[in-house]
Amino acid sequence: MQHYLNVANNDGSFNENVPDSDNTPESSPGPSQDISDIMALLPSYHTSILDDAIGAFTPGEDLDMLSISGLSPIPALTDVGYEILVAKADSLVKGLRDLHFELEASDSMLPRPHDIGELENIFCAEKIRFFTAAFFRLTHVHFPLVHYPTFGVPETSTYLILAVTIFGASRCAPFKHTVQAKAFTALAEEYIFREVHRLNTEAPFELALEQLQTMQAAVAITNLMINHNDWSLRERGRLKRLPVLIYSVRLFKLTDKNSPLTLDWHQFIFNETAAGIATMTAVVDWNHARMFYCPPHLAIAEMKCSLPCHRELWDAPNATAYIVAKEAIDAASLASKFSFATSIATFISSLMANDWPLHGSFCHLNLTLESLSATSYGKLAKLPTHGMPDARFARGIFFHHPRDQKMEGALGLHYARHGPSNIA
Repeated sequence: MQHYLNVANNDGSFNENVPDSDNTPESSPGPSQDISDIMALLPSYHTSILDDAIGAFTPGEDLDMLSISGLSPIPALTDVGYEILVAKADSLVKGLRDLHFELEASDSMLPRPHDIGELENIFCAEKIRFFTAAFFRLTHVHFPLVHYPTFGVPETSTYLILAVTIFGASRCAPFKHTVQAKAFTALAEEYIFREVHRLNTEAPFELALEQLQTMQAAVAITNLMINHNDWSLRERGRLKRLPVLIYSVRLFKLTDKNSPLTLDWHQFIFNETAAGIATMTAVVDWNHARMFYCPPHLAIAEMKCSLPCHRELWDAPNATAYIVAKEAIDAASLASKFSFATSIATFISSLMANDWPLHGSFCHLNLTLESLSATSYGKLAKLPTHGMPDARFARGIFFHHPRDQKMEGALGLHYARHGPSNIA
């Protein structure tokens, strides 16, 4: 079986390179995988394709962050967090099992079969931690949706834990437990969006943090579905799940959510979570519009929420570190005489204006890479994409004006000097 997995495609289907049964090599019991080593969960070739964002981690920080020990800044990966995950896992298993039997009784067929007997084995606290570590190592640097310094505390939403687990499993090598976990993607998606539907019909106008985390789970699972190499998941994500997610963002007015740099760390987390959900939803929507040549659901003019904050603030491990990072960023902002666009709508409006009032140092002092990424998706979503040969052509359209080319050069210089984590 391991031989067949070795020649399988990434989406789980088998290619044509499987040899005849007569030529199949003798199966021999190979060394068992030690899943206490996080790197054992990754494809054997993955270290050769790690990008600059991964390489930017210092070894000490990287090992501390991903270690399954009390030293990790991610609560879910600590000894105390393990006990919390045990209780969360029990609730998660019960909810998924009840949903499975409900769908089975109503003859609702899920597109991908899963083994309900493996539910407790896959969604136990131990494996949730391994998939969580894979998620934060390989996805967080590009998709900083989840606030990892508080991920795994008692208040963490079970739905968010489920989404992170499924997402982390999708980034792992096709060992038995990861293949089984990925088979639960459709069930997990249904479980999460049923709660989103409930929030849309029953929740108060102002969501609590745990409810916002459920929305985060919906954003993460929708992004996974649309970018997954499975046509049924991709189709359901863009036709069924994304419209519901956008409706929720509008219903709770998250596109208008401001995130001022308050001294209250927990209030900052709440505000930034709300604004981040709107921004990430817009990025998923605009990326979908660009890929499938269709109009975006969210208009740029709607995006009046705050731009993504600096990663030093979002990744601050505690309130003290947050205050220190805030003071440093405040000092840099005061040293600049240029005003800062506060939302995607105002930033793109400045980009599209006839006059360019901003100096080149503006980018270095005030913008984060996440802000620029979201802005580029929004601008590209408005352009005709049919027949685009590749991303370089889209890049050429985006930076067609001399002022845009100057901005691109400044961003490239900053990227080379400081890496992709932020522009500050």
